[in-house]
Amino acid sequence: MFDLQGKKKSGWMALSLISAAVLLAGCGNSSDDHALAKHRGVWVQQGTGNLWQFDTDHLRRFHYNSHGCVLVEARPYKELDALDQFLESDKNTLTLTTHATNDWVFTKQAQMREQCLPKNRLSGDDPEANFEYLWHMFNDYYAFFALRDIDWQAAYAAYRPQINADTSPEQLASVFEAMLEDFDDAHVSLTDSKRFEVSGEGSTALYEDLAWLMQLRYADEWEAHIGKAYDEQLSEFARLTDLYLTDKKLKRYPDSNALGWGKVAGNLGYIRIDRESAMLANEETEADDFLAIISQAKQDIEDTQTLMREVMKDLADSDGIIIDLRVNDGGFDGVSLEIARFFNDQAQTVAYKQIDNSDYQQEKQALTLKAAPDQAYTKPVYVLTGELAYSAGEVLTQALKSLSHVTLIGAATNGAVSDALDFTLPNGWTGSLSHQSYSDLNNVALEAAGVLPDIDLPVYARKELEWASDNVLDYAIAQLGGVPDRGHSFDSVDQDFTEDLTDMAIPGVAVAVIKDGQIVFEKGYGIANLETEQAMTVHAPMNVGSTSKAVMGVAIMQLIEQGRLSLDTPLSEMNLPFDLVPPNNERDILLRHLVTHTSGIADTAQYNCSYYIHGTNLSLYARGGRESCEETTLTDSTEFYQAYLLPDGQYYSEDVFIGEGSLPAGSVHNYSNVGAGLAGYAVEHQLGISLVDHMQQYLFAPLGMNNTHWDHTQLPEGNPKTPQYTIDAEGVAQYVPEFSYPTFFDGDLNSSAHDLARLLIAISQGGALDNVSVLSEQSVATMLSVQTDVPTYWMDTQGLFWFWQGPFVGHDGGDPGTHTIMSYNPYTKTGVVALANAEDGHYSDGSNIQRLQSHLAKFYRAGVAHRQ
Repeated sequence: MFDLQGKKKSGWMALSLISAAVLLAGCGNSSDDHALAKHRGVWVQQGTGNLWQFDTDHLRRFHYNSHGCVLVEARPYKELDALDQFLESDKNTLTLTTHATNDWVFTKQAQMREQCLPKNRLSGDDPEANFEYLWHMFNDYYAFFALRDIDWQAAYAAYRPQINADTSPEQLASVFEAMLEDFDDAHVSLTDSKRFEVSGEGSTALYEDLAWLMQLRYADEWEAHIGKAYDEQLSEFARLTDLYLTDKKLKRYPDSNALGWGKVAGNLGYIRIDRESAMLANEETEADDFLAIISQAKQDIEDTQTLMREVMKDLADSDGIIIDLRVNDGGFDGVSLEIARFFNDQAQTVAYKQIDNSDYQQEKQALTLKAAPDQAYTKPVYVLTGELAYSAGEVLTQALKSLSHVTLIGAATNGAVSDALDFTLPNGWTGSLSHQSYSDLNNVALEAAGVLPDIDLPVYARKELEWASDNVLDYAIAQLGGVPDRGHSFDSVDQDFTEDLTDMAIPGVAVAVIKDGQIVFEKGYGIANLETEQAMTVHAPMNVGSTSKAVMGVAIMQLIEQGRLSLDTPLSEMNLPFDLVPPNNERDILLRHLVTHTSGIADTAQYNCSYYIHGTNLSLYARGGRESCEETTLTDSTEFYQAYLLPDGQYYSEDVFIGEGSLPAGSVHNYSNVGAGLAGYAVEHQLGISLVDHMQQYLFAPLGMNNTHWDHTQLPEGNPKTPQYTIDAEGVAQYVPEFSYPTFFDGDLNSSAHDLARLLIAISQGGALDNVSVLSEQSVATMLSVQTDVPTYWMDTQGLFWFWQGPFVGHDGGDPGTHTIMSYNPYTKTGVVALANAEDGHYSDGSNIQRLQSHLAKFYRAGVAHRQ
C-alpha cells in the first residue's frame, strides 16, 4: 500500500500517489518540444476518478465522480521535467511507474469529460455541492460497503436534509464525521489540514483495553490521556521484547530505525520491521510533491536491498528467523515485496489485487514476488502478526505467508489493505478511501479480515507486561527449538526472592510453579505466624479471596456435566426463599448472568460493611475505621440477600442494580461479589445440597487437596489456617481477625499453594490428575470458554467465573490480609500459584504487592525456561 504515515495515529494519508499535489520544480521548455507534450490528450484511470490532461505546455489533474469534477491542480511542464522518466504512452494507453505500488494505467479519451470543462467544474464552499461531491465520491469508488456493513444510501437519506446553503463549515465537518466515523477502515479520512481531521479507522483491542482503564482513572477526561498511554504501552512491549535479545538491544543500520535485528536464544535470528518506507532514515518525512514520493519509493527499494543484505549477512548462520510485524505502520508495497524476496528462492505470485467498485471492476492483477537477489533464506521462519500491522505491512505478511517455510503466528492483521485513493472536495478539503480489493492465493479477500495467522495466539495483552513475558515470542522460540530462559532459573529467582522478602513488609509467601502437568518448583518464604514465628510452607492454608469463585466454578461445572444444573435456569426457578424481581425485569436473571458477572447486581458500600468478625456480628470494616459502616451486620445469607436485594430491605439502595436498575440482566459486565455469592447460594437451594460438602467429596478429596476447606475450623488440626495481616501506612504488619461474609462463596475458601497448584494442573490437563478425573475435557473447555456475549473490557474472555487476560487463564484473589495468584498459560504450559498472608492495599500504597508480582514474574520465567 502507499502509506507514508502510520494510520493508527493520524487516520489520514496526507499524500498518496493517487492524488498528491504535483510537483517538483525544475528547468525546462514550455512548448511542444517538451518531453511531456508527446502525451498530449485526456487520460482517465478507471475506477479512481483520476483524469489527466496534457496540453501544449501544462498538465492538469482532475478528480471526478458522477456528481461533478474538481480541478486538483494545473502545472506548467517546465516544473515537471523529471516526470517523463516515469511515464510511457502509446496511442491508447498511458502508464505511470510508481515504484510504491503497481503501475497506474490510464486510457485515452476522445475528448474532455463534460463535467470537467471550465464552465462545469465545481469549486468553492457551497455546502450542498460539497456534500453531494463527497457522497458520490464514496458511492462511486468505495469498495467495501457490504463488507463493512455500511448503508450508504441510508446515510444520504439521514444526512442530506441537514445540509442547506446556510450550513457552516463547522456544521458540514460535523456531518461528515458522523457519516465516516463508523467505517472501521483506516484508509477512510477527511481533513481541512487546519481545524479538523476525521478518521474512519476503528479501534483496536489494545486501544479499547486502555480506553477502559483511562475512563476508570480520568472519567470524562480520559481522551486527553489515551494517546500518551497508548504510545507508552507500545514502548513497554518493545522494551520487553528487547529482553529476549542476546545483546539486550536491536542492531540498527546507521541513522535508520525502520528495521532492527539481532539474535535470541537457540541461535535464532530476530527481525523487527516497523514500517516499509524511509528505510535508511530515523524518521518518516512527509513528501510534499508527487515526484518526491515516487523518487522516495524508488530510493527506498534500493535502500531496502542494502539494509536486508546487511541483516541477512548477520543472520546467515542462524537456525531459524523470527520476523516481528506486530506493530507496523505500512509504507510502500514495493518495499514489502523487496523485503520478502530475501526469503524466496523462485519468482511466484503471492496475492492478487484489483480495483473493485461500482465504477469499475478490474481483472485481478497478480502480485509477483521476485527471487532473492542473492542466496534465499529457506530455513524455518516464524512471522509474528497482529492487528497493529497495517497496509504495506499486511502485504509483507501475505507475501511471507505464501512461502512454504514460513509460519504465521499471532492474530490477524488490521485489514486495511487497499491502496488509499485520495480526493479533493470543491472547497479544498482532502480525504481518502479504499477502492481496491486484495485477495490471497485462494481468492479470499484480505480487507477487513486481514491476513490470518496459521496459529492463533493473543498478541500484546497488558497481562503479558505483568508477567514480563512476550507470549508470541516465547511460543516462536520454543517452536524453533530454542529455550527462552532470559537468564532466569529457579536457583537464581529463589535466591533473589529470599533476599528481597526481608526488605518487604509481607510476612510470608508460598509459591508453586507448574510446567507440563507437574509441580516443578514449590517453596514457602518468610513467616506464616508472626506470633509463633512459624515458617511459611507451601502446605499452609490461607484464605484465597476471589480465587474461591474459580473453585466454585469447577463444582458448578461438575453439576452441569451431571445434568443436574443448567446455566440458563432463571433465579425465579431455583427455589430461593424470597422472590427477586429486579427493577428492570425485561429479562430474568439467569444463573449464567451470575457466573459471568452480567446479572446487573452491583457491590455497594454495604457489601464491604457485611464482612463480619468470625463468631460475632461485628463489622470488620467498621472496626477498621470505616465510618459509613454500622457496628454490626447481618451474618445469615438469606437475611442478607433479602436486606440487600429487595426494595424494602435495610441495605437496599438505588445503586444495588447497575444504572439504578434501568438495565435488564445481561446488559453490562460488572464484576459482582454479591452476584457470585448468590450463584452458590442459588445452586444449593435449587438442588437441596451443600456445595461445601459436594466440593469436599467430589473435588478436594479426589485431587488430594488435603489442606483445603471452606470452613477454616475444619482444616487439619496439625495444620491450621495461617493468620492474616494488613500492612499499614508505616509498613507494619497488623493482625486481621478471622472474618467471613454472608455472601460466603464469593471468597471464603481456604487452601494452600500446593493444593491450588494441583487443581490448576487438573484444569490444564482437561480435568484429570493422577488418573483421577473431576471433569471431562469438554466440560473444562466449556468452563473456560466464552459464556456471555456482553463486552468484558479488562477480561478478554469471561468463562464460568474463570477468565482469560491475553494468554493467561485463572482467577486471582484479594481480601483484607490476603493476596492470591492463580494463573496459567497454555501456550507455554506454565502456571504460577502464590499465596501471601498479607496485603498493603487497604491502608498503604500497594507497593509491596507490586514488588511481589515482579518476583512472581521471574518465577514464571524460570518455569517457561524449565526443561525436565
